Amino acid sequence: MPPRRAPTDQQNGMQEFIAAMQGFFQQQVQGAQNPQRNNTSVVVEQFRRYNPPRFDGRSGPLAMEEWIRELERIFEHIECTDAHKVSCAVFQFCEDASHWWESFKRSMTEQARQGLTWNRFKEIVTNQYFPRSYRNQKEVEFLDLKQGELSITDYERKFNQLSRYATRLVNTNDQKADRFLRGLRPEIRGILAAQGIEDYALAVRRAQEVEAGLEMDKLPRKNMVRNEKRKWEDSNDGEKDMQNKKERVENKSNEAPQRTYPQCPECNKYHLGKCMIRSGVCYFCHKPGHIAPYCPDKRGREPERRGNARLYHMGGPDEAEKP
Repeated sequence: MPPRRAPTDQQNGMQEFIAAMQGFFQQQVQGAQNPQRNNTSVVVEQFRRYNPPRFDGRSGPLAMEEWIRELERIFEHIECTDAHKVSCAVFQFCEDASHWWESFKRSMTEQARQGLTWNRFKEIVTNQYFPRSYRNQKEVEFLDLKQGELSITDYERKFNQLSRYATRLVNTNDQKADRFLRGLRPEIRGILAAQGIEDYALAVRRAQEVEAGLEMDKLPRKNMVRNEKRKWEDSNDGEKDMQNKKERVENKSNEAPQRTYPQCPECNKYHLGKCMIRSGVCYFCHKPGHIAPYCPDKRGREPERRGNARLYHMGGPDEAEKP
C-alpha cells in the first residue's frame, strides 16, 4: 500500500471553509425554525447599547422603582414585546436579585413563564422589593404633606415624589391640582382659592407667582426694620459718647491738682530748698530785720511769672500768697 500523503495547506484551508459554511447554514436553519429566539437576541443587543442600570436587590425600594423607570425609558426607543422586556430586565439582575429570580422562576409553571407579561413582572418585583407596608407608609406621608417652610419648588418636588404611592388619589389632573393646593401655606392658598384652578401645571405656576409677590412685599418692611435698628443704634452710640465725655470731665475734676514743687512739712506751702519760716529773715534778700513786703532791695519789683504758673517765695504763710 502506498504511504498516505500529509494534507497540504490548501487542503486544510478548504476543510476549514467547508466547516464554517456548515456552521453558518446550521445557524440559519435554527433561526428559521425559532425566529422568536433569534429576534430576542437582537432586541437584547439593542437594549444593552443604551447602557441600562443593573439591580442587585440591596439598594431599597426607591432604587428598585428608579431601576424600573429607567428600563421603561429605554423600552420607548426600541421595538420589543412584553417577553422581550422581561428578558432584558432579567438580564440586568445581579448578586442577590439574580439569585432571588432564579429561585422564583423555578417555582413558576412552564405556562406561567411563557405567558409572563411586563406588568406582571413589575408586580412580582415590586412585591418582593417594595412591600405593601412601605407603600402604605408613603401614602400616609403624602396625605399629610404640607408646604410649611418649604419653597414652592421644593414642595412640588416632594409632592411629585410621594404622589407615586397614592396614584388612586391623584389619577386625574384636577385631583392632582386640588391636592397640591390643599398643602400650600394659608396665605398662598387663600389667594389661589378664588381662581378655581383645575390644572396641575397652572396651579404650580400661579403658586410660584404668588410666592414671588409675597417675597417682594416683605423687602420694604425688612429695609424699614433695618433702618430703624440703625437709627436706634446710632442714638445709643450718641448717648454713650455724651456719657463717656461726662465721665471724663468728672474724673478730671476729681483728680488732685498737679504741683511743680513738693509740699513743705513746715509751712504746708509748695517750694524748693530749706524752709525759712522759723529763721526770722526776709524771704526776698535773706537778711534779718525786715520782711519781704518791706525789703529795701525789692524796690517794687514784681515776682516773675511764667505763663499761668505763679512764682512763690519761700516765706511764712502770710507772705507766701502776696505778690
